[in-house]
Amino acid sequence: MIQRPKKLANLLAFSFALIPVLVFAQANFEGQVRGTVHDPSGSAIARAKITITDIATNISSATLSDERGSYVFNGLHPATYVLRTEMVGFRPEEANNLVLGVSQHTSVDFSLQVAGIDTSVTVLGTAPALDTGSAEIGTSKNHAGAYDADPDLTDPNDGEGKGLAIGAAGRAKRVARDNGSCVAG
Repeated sequence: MIQRPKKLANLLAFSFALIPVLVFAQANFEGQVRGTVHDPSGSAIARAKITITDIATNISSATLSDERGSYVFNGLHPATYVLRTEMVGFRPEEANNLVLGVSQHTSVDFSLQVAGIDTSVTVLGTAPALDTGSAEIGTSKNHAGAYDADPDLTDPNDGEGKGLAIGAAGRAKRVARDNGSCVAG
């Protein structure tokens, strides 16, 4: 009969020794990220999608902001995260390399900018093929209408000796021909 109290005493001693281990095992080492989402005027954006991604594991979790623009991610393990928020009509925004330590609570607020209107142009035709077998540069144009618009200018090919030349800066100059050479006038 003496054996029984000794076993009971050992069992009680062992149980008391386990209490700190069990308490330590239930300790919370998880962190939290919270914040708000608002527009440039400071108004809350409700139902914005916020996604948090652990960079090392690529595991993501998502939530929506409430009517006050607030969001919370609980139960996060110490890691480096990317936090992304998006809402229709606004440009998405990211907070990169968000390092969360043991039991750390941090806040990340977002101010989303209104998205611009994107315009895209789709070209359905093709450019004409380049004729690499010919040295011809292009087609000849008739510039007679340009000479009719300014009575001081005459066609260089009409024999009167005045014509139109384009200068280095792309401006038209009046020129006079003298024995086949051009003289600025």
